[in-house]
Amino acid sequence: MTITHLFFDVGGVLGTNGWDREQRSAAATHFGLDRAELDDRHDDAIGMLEEGRMRLDECLRNTAL
Repeated sequence: MTITHLFFDVGGVLGTNGWDREQRSAAATHFGLDRAELDDRHDDAIGMLEEGRMRLDECLRNTAL
């Protein structure tokens, strides 16, 4: 058998639900952002980020502005 992939959990990222609604809500409250707008921007950007069509810094800039 040839090993073709190696998966590991860096800092617990793969074992969590990630940047979910509860965490976005807490961030919106902390930074004084509109929660509904943050959710809309997140929904628009996350697919492009996950598909490699947007860099992380672009995603954060477009989501939190």
